[in-house]
Amino acid sequence: MIFLGKNHFDEIYLKLHPRLGSRIISQEPLASHTSFGIGGPAVLFIYLHNIDELHFSVQILKDCGCPIFVLGGGSNLLVSDRGFSGAVLKLDGDFSFVERQGLRVRVGAATSLARTIKEVQGWGLDGLTFAVGIPGSVGGAIAVNAGAYGFSVGDRLVSAVVYHIERGTSSVVAREDFGFSYRKTILDRSSIILEALFELEEGSPDGVQRKMDILASQRARSQPLGLRTAGCVFKNPEGRFAGELIERAGCKGMSMGRTVVSDTHANFIVNRGGASADEVYRLIERVRERVYEKEAIFLETEIVLLGEFGRG
Repeated sequence: MIFLGKNHFDEIYLKLHPRLGSRIISQEPLASHTSFGIGGPAVLFIYLHNIDELHFSVQILKDCGCPIFVLGGGSNLLVSDRGFSGAVLKLDGDFSFVERQGLRVRVGAATSLARTIKEVQGWGLDGLTFAVGIPGSVGGAIAVNAGAYGFSVGDRLVSAVVYHIERGTSSVVAREDFGFSYRKTILDRSSIILEALFELEEGSPDGVQRKMDILASQRARSQPLGLRTAGCVFKNPEGRFAGELIERAGCKGMSMGRTVVSDTHANFIVNRGGASADEVYRLIERVRERVYEKEAIFLETEIVLLGEFGRG
């Protein structure tokens, strides 16, 4: 990671503050922006309400060599106890909307999946019910191709508007150019999703609601809802389920400090209160090692790690 000194960050702050005012914050604790409730501070935390503010801020940050991370709903994120030595961007304002266009729905990247699903249910549009209960933002869901029950967000995407940090421009990217695969796209941190267009199917509000209720009930029985987690920790290996492998390896209930592998679903790690990122990280590594010892399968993490881990 590029290291920038305090004076350098002060210079960036002074350049951005006249335009953004109170929406640029120094040393913002990221624990309050993640579902894990864990994480040190971002040197700069910036709320952006429109494309002009985004372009203005990104160009200054880029010119100053400042690392950038775009935060969605923070629901699949583990932030280092040391925080992030860079700028965290949080889209809001003009980036949060849901608009119907026949069987298509245009959605801002900052919009939560929960709001999106509720809106399309009210219109009697089907196709996103699989995502009921998945936390986070639409932009974040597209970036990691979030999904459940054999379906993924990318299955319904027509296109998305993407801002390219290096070029300083935005463009419409078609679904086929995202390179969607299991919990993955070809996008990297040099691209910021701004809005998406989904293709859905005609249904009825009651019919869509019934599907949602069934899936929500199933999720409530099989996942530790209401607790401090970051969703599934590991990706499912091809043809296998990570949770089953973890359980078979005897990891259910395994703990590290104030974190524990969930008894409800073994692919969830729970912050029992006051846990550190280091405790979560060490538990992840311990589970991964145990599964490899028992099954000769290396589990790849699904959650995103931000900051420095495993040192000192």
